[in-house]
Amino acid sequence: MNLPKGETRQELLNRAFLYVLLISVSVLIFLRVKSLLFDLFVAVVLAALAEPVVYRLSKKVNRKASAFIAVSIILVVIGATFFSIIPIMVQEIYFLSSQIPTYFDNFINYLNVEGFAVSSQSLDLESQFNTFIKDYGSTVGSSVVFAGQGLLKTLGHIFIIFFFTY
Repeated sequence: MNLPKGETRQELLNRAFLYVLLISVSVLIFLRVKSLLFDLFVAVVLAALAEPVVYRLSKKVNRKASAFIAVSIILVVIGATFFSIIPIMVQEIYFLSSQIPTYFDNFINYLNVEGFAVSSQSLDLESQFNTFIKDYGSTVGSSVVFAGQGLLKTLGHIFIIFFFTY
């Protein structure tokens, strides 16, 4: 093996160990701040999106006010889009949940046509579903706390994005 002048194997191993240690620490730091990095990426994209509007508005009002107006409008449009999707999602989830028995019966019929002998009466699905709903309902109360935490995290991300975009 050709070693560089003046370096021994021990020195090379020490340097390799330091490199591995630095890479490991870098990966751990990245894993800790990846949500912040994503927020910064979104902020840069929104700032690039808002720049033409800010430039045109800055001819009429000062740049700080035009930046605030442009970023606020962009965030309101994005938020309104998400909030307009929520009723559609709830409606589709309700439709899917009301059609599950039909889908299951169609699946049982398909299995019977293919040669499997499956009876939906022997599975007693209604009582199993009712038991599942009761168990799920008892855990919903404890899940409200986690939903509140998620809402606060989301508001924090929105604030970070707004701040860095501005």
